Amino acid sequence: MLVETHMSRLQALATGLCLDIGINVELSQSSWAYDPLRRVILVARDDLKKRGPEFCAGILAHEVGHFFISRYNLFRIDFPSLPALGYLLNGIEDPRVNTWISQRYPGVQAWIDIANRDSISEWEELDQRPAFVSFCLACAGEYAFHWNPLPSTIQLPPRVRETLDATREARRKYALTLPPTHLSPGSFDPQVNTWFQRFVIPRLQLSSRLLSVPRREQGVCLSALQSIVLAEEEILPLAAKLLDDDLDRIQQMLEKNPQSATDAKEALNKDDQKELHRILRESLKEKLPSEREPSRSTLPLRIFDRWFQNQRSSTQPLISAREAALHPLPSDLPRQPHRRLPRPMRSQQRHVELPPPKQRYDIALQKVAQQIDHLTRTFEQLLRPRRRLGKRSGYATGQIVDLRQLMAFEADPRQYNRIWTRKTVPERRITAITLLIDLSGSMEGEKSEAALCGTILLTETLSRIHVPFSVLGFQDIVLPFVEFGETLSPYIRQKIGEMPMEISGNRPNGHNCPEHNDDGPCLQHAADLLLEQPAYERILIAVSDGYPEGKHSSSQDLTDTISRLTKHSPPITLIGVGLGPDTQHVKEFYPQSISEVPVSQFAEKLGELLRKTLAYSR
Repeated sequence: MLVETHMSRLQALATGLCLDIGINVELSQSSWAYDPLRRVILVARDDLKKRGPEFCAGILAHEVGHFFISRYNLFRIDFPSLPALGYLLNGIEDPRVNTWISQRYPGVQAWIDIANRDSISEWEELDQRPAFVSFCLACAGEYAFHWNPLPSTIQLPPRVRETLDATREARRKYALTLPPTHLSPGSFDPQVNTWFQRFVIPRLQLSSRLLSVPRREQGVCLSALQSIVLAEEEILPLAAKLLDDDLDRIQQMLEKNPQSATDAKEALNKDDQKELHRILRESLKEKLPSEREPSRSTLPLRIFDRWFQNQRSSTQPLISAREAALHPLPSDLPRQPHRRLPRPMRSQQRHVELPPPKQRYDIALQKVAQQIDHLTRTFEQLLRPRRRLGKRSGYATGQIVDLRQLMAFEADPRQYNRIWTRKTVPERRITAITLLIDLSGSMEGEKSEAALCGTILLTETLSRIHVPFSVLGFQDIVLPFVEFGETLSPYIRQKIGEMPMEISGNRPNGHNCPEHNDDGPCLQHAADLLLEQPAYERILIAVSDGYPEGKHSSSQDLTDTISRLTKHSPPITLIGVGLGPDTQHVKEFYPQSISEVPVSQFAEKLGELLRKTLAYSR
């Protein structure tokens, strides 16, 4: 009854908040969550029971504030790690959200203070976490201490305290860069539409550029951009140095202990969070090197990113910025009781004229955007488990008693919590895919643009449905563009967009050897990387337009490589694609292949090829 009483009080406290954004509140048996279909915030039962309705009301007020003004993940922001960037921005955004929502509803400040006090009481061993993580948590926590330095009872590494001191004033300015509290169209500057088109639209990610937003949302996004620019100038560079320190420590530990490097790669393949956390904790024991090396392995960043990806669900706002931007507020609608709302005249509908994308990746993405949506739905259907629900025993409660566990319980009463079975959803079969693309000079021109579109079609689709994939180019060596486990961050998208420059031989800091195409050795290298992935099936698609003769290999090397791989166990599916005319030779080498694919149809044909391969393998 205590929980039900608390829930009634919470609903009474938060009714005005949630009605303001058209969202209901319900009790959840597990954790906090948001149901976008029913537009319901689910409140964690344990938090409500142990911490009370005022604490939960503070969390709700905070989340409602995120809904109103947090738009930072709609923008393109350069940072070494996209997951780490989200963690950092959420840390400096929390005080901004609390400041704004407490101005809009002055009474909620008491609830927010309760929530902050309870959260701070859980902070332990901040000095036993990576410096970057400690900094992000402290950024969110200093608001509770009225922007004063955290007390000495909270242990922090000295360099983290130095960074907090150096950025405190900038973070205060960030928290005070706010839109008006009322958010009515008349509360914004008359020039907001002009500023939105001039400053905001060029910074939006492509997936957000298709929005046609009202004046209120334009003002919110403009305010968000102003705060982001401040962060880019005065906060992110110093935070990036802390991240570099953490990566240097990881690198140093891996170099001292080769077994740790092997364990780290295996943990990345298996997504073993416990092992990744152990590696991060071990790296904290290392001293920072006196001099930074000019280049660093990508492994430390991959470890850091993968660990952060599983932390994001607990650090990101419940309601995404994109949904908040798309959903109108109830207060936006005219209220005319007992009358049907009139349909707005066509002349009253204002649409923002968006400039065309300028980045090479964005231009290509626009060409295949509709195909991505279609292919995503198709692949999701193909990869969805088709087996019926199974049963698994070993639970304290369930539907059917497991007789074997019941017999074990008779012999050992300590097994009382393992005698029930539950229905389990079959796991989706894991498919790992590698796209290997010829980047020799013969691909220059229309073929390079077609290859870029096809690559983007597959990467965006596979990323959406969480299928492990990699994208590799090849000349005389393999050139990685997307490695397994990497997310499509702005940095990765920029790398993919530079593929045509590699073909032309003018890519900044690239390999730029388009006169070679060593198909055999590069195919073997790509296959070795693919075979390292823990998957039920592995597919390697090689795209080329020239005869396989390179710097240090011949056509016979390709024949021998394919012969070995077709007999390999575990099996690997090899598919050759000949792009453009006069590519019949592809069929001479690859058992599965398509040749003379028209340049204008390459992206479509590539998607169709992979669809058929997945359908056939089921």
